[in-house]
Amino acid sequence: MSLSRADQEAEDILQGAVFSEEALARTMRRELIERLAEHHRTRVPLRVFAGYDASRPNLHLGHTITMRKLRLFQELGHDVVFLVGTLTAQIGDPSDRLFDRPRIPREQVVEAASTFVDQMSLILDPERTTVVYNGDWLSDVTLSEILAAASAFTVQQVTSPAAIRGRIKSGRPVGLHELLYPLMQGYDALHLDADIQLGTVGPIFNILAGRRLQRVRGRRPCVGITYPTLWGTRGHRRMSKREGTHIALTTDPTEQFAKVMSIDDETMRQWVTLISSWSPGEVRSRLQRWESGALHPMTLKQELAHDIVRTYHGEAAATGAKEAFLRRRRDRHDPDPSMAVALDLAPCPLLEVVLSVDSVSSRRQALRLLGDGAVRVNGEKVLGEGFRVSSGDVISVGRRHLFVLRPAVQEP
Repeated sequence: MSLSRADQEAEDILQGAVFSEEALARTMRRELIERLAEHHRTRVPLRVFAGYDASRPNLHLGHTITMRKLRLFQELGHDVVFLVGTLTAQIGDPSDRLFDRPRIPREQVVEAASTFVDQMSLILDPERTTVVYNGDWLSDVTLSEILAAASAFTVQQVTSPAAIRGRIKSGRPVGLHELLYPLMQGYDALHLDADIQLGTVGPIFNILAGRRLQRVRGRRPCVGITYPTLWGTRGHRRMSKREGTHIALTTDPTEQFAKVMSIDDETMRQWVTLISSWSPGEVRSRLQRWESGALHPMTLKQELAHDIVRTYHGEAAATGAKEAFLRRRRDRHDPDPSMAVALDLAPCPLLEVVLSVDSVSSRRQALRLLGDGAVRVNGEKVLGEGFRVSSGDVISVGRRHLFVLRPAVQEP
């Protein structure tokens, strides 16, 4: 049976989405399709928003997961709101933080917010985007309104995120102001009278808080759609400006290309799915060709790097960045593969190759070599343990060990 128009649109919107519970996923999918079908009947656009706390200047690739979905909603004819968290940024979402952080001065937030708005148009159509700042209404919320909103929640609910529970259990302080963060984000959905809110799966309670406040006020609760947090350039942890694992949208094209080329294979899979400009069908095709061996992972990574640079700097810059990357590889005089020792392991995790070196006695030592940049694949440093290597790849471990991979020998 063919899908309805609303079902087809929901498939594209939910591409890459994840939810904390299967029951929640079913509910949000059903409500999303209902809203989309209602739009087609009434021609009334839905109001869709996502919030971005302006804690530090410049948008990065992690922000673009929801921004690309906002752009999709624009193309489907809906009203998109780009919410800059000016007041919430001064607190910071505690749901994924292992430690508290000092409050950010308002001046710093204002400066960061200006870069967000300037860079928003790299993905969104500025003519069809409403920009709002939540400090404009949260600053005017009265104590009686805060108490009324707080009565809709329990202490158990606002302390449910794992990071907060961990801090409490270990005796690390959790500020009372941090526990108000979900209420503030809930107020955003209430103030905007939102139909759909986009966010990340980690702080799902913040989105559910908006639904609850809307319901308490007698309004129809918004549909909450959540996506994974994007992994950074080192390891499978969220992209972070503080840790230096982010790639800003305005990063120099050549540097941007090189940083994308440094990620491991599993990170590449996530990025292809969540932040490329390719359609869901193109994403599936590329990943299937890679998994079948028809597309080499280094080729796919170059295509991804080109796509990202082209999106934020244009085709000419992307082509130039790729040429510069390949030129640097040639000029580096990479090791001669003919001098390498053959290993019949491909395809396999890079960590397995490092562990095959006689002088590497433990997994901890192998991880340290990776972290120190002592391991290269085809001339490029690889820092992540999740990187997978394929037949034909040349791997150097330190200065003395050079391997070329061949297909693993199949057991008879």
